[in-house]
Amino acid sequence: MADVCIVHLVERKRVYHAELACADPAKDDIVQQLRHRHRERPDLTISVESAVRTRRAQALPELTNELLREYCVDEEHFNLLRQLDLKSAMIVPLTVGPDAIGAVVFLTTGQRRYDDDDLRRAKGIVLRAALAIHNAQLYAVANDAIQSRDEVLRAVAHDLRNPLHSIQLSAHLLAAPSLPYERHQKMLQSITGASQRMNRLIEDLLTIGRLRADQRLPLDLHREDPADIVEQVCEMVGPQALEKSLSLRSSKPWAPMPSIIVDRSRILQVFTNLLDNALKFTPPGGSITVSCEGSDEKMRFSVEDTGSGIDPADVDKIFDPFWQAKGTAHLGAGLGLAIAKAVVEQHHGRIWVESKRGLGTTVFFTVPVAGVGEEPQYSQAA
Repeated sequence: MADVCIVHLVERKRVYHAELACADPAKDDIVQQLRHRHRERPDLTISVESAVRTRRAQALPELTNELLREYCVDEEHFNLLRQLDLKSAMIVPLTVGPDAIGAVVFLTTGQRRYDDDDLRRAKGIVLRAALAIHNAQLYAVANDAIQSRDEVLRAVAHDLRNPLHSIQLSAHLLAAPSLPYERHQKMLQSITGASQRMNRLIEDLLTIGRLRADQRLPLDLHREDPADIVEQVCEMVGPQALEKSLSLRSSKPWAPMPSIIVDRSRILQVFTNLLDNALKFTPPGGSITVSCEGSDEKMRFSVEDTGSGIDPADVDKIFDPFWQAKGTAHLGAGLGLAIAKAVVEQHHGRIWVESKRGLGTTVFFTVPVAGVGEEPQYSQAA
């Protein structure tokens, strides 16, 4: 059917190269270079993205230099295509029911040109291919769901075991006769802290459940002082930092900053989740800095640590629910950053991370600054 064939698939609303084949082994190297130079072209009338969007097959009986140049991202890209001696093309969407899951591109070289009969045959092949690919995807999704469920159960069981053990141990010690008052109070504090950790994990699981069901989080919005929020979170986390021999400090401008309209408890939850990670991955003797600085449009907060840093390959994954780096498994359920991202985005802000392996990590997030006379919009609450 073709001298060059490319299968594109849609993943997270983006089109990517899934597979590529060339009939001439001598041209494999050129084809692979083109694969890495591919860029989405939703702006073109005739393109993979257009075929996926419209669910209509597209035929180009004659690939002129003008058409190739319009598609190319630069001169090097154009020269690579010229070396393949491409003459004709068909783009056929992979459709299953009302959805397009990708597209197949058929390309000829030399003297061959595609006609209407070729397009009909290509549609038949692609229809069967779409069903096969869709079935494979469903099978993969089912396997991923089972694996994800098992990983969640393991993570939750691990996170609940430690505080439950603390409660059991403290309760056993409380049953001992003539326990000193100071020891008695310490055991009670241990039970309270452990129960709070368990309750927080349960709340996180419920929050993730809401987010996965596309439900918004309830927000209780009020005008707040960002510097005051930074001070409060440092006071809250200070004892934990001291226990780990870490320096925790705040950094904020001397001049008064503009107010923000936020759910204070939710923003504190964001900070707590970020600081939990910083405490886990910063070795004793290190430092953590909580900062805020504002402009006319947005307030930018940050949590900076001198910890181990994040592998560049993992930076795009850290906000995914239940995701954990291989070397840090079982240090939590992997929910904190996903919840932080949802809270920030529901406040119409943005969250991102900058990290250097071995040097530390800084997580930034922004929320809009309150306008003059602006009042909270309580309609955001669920």
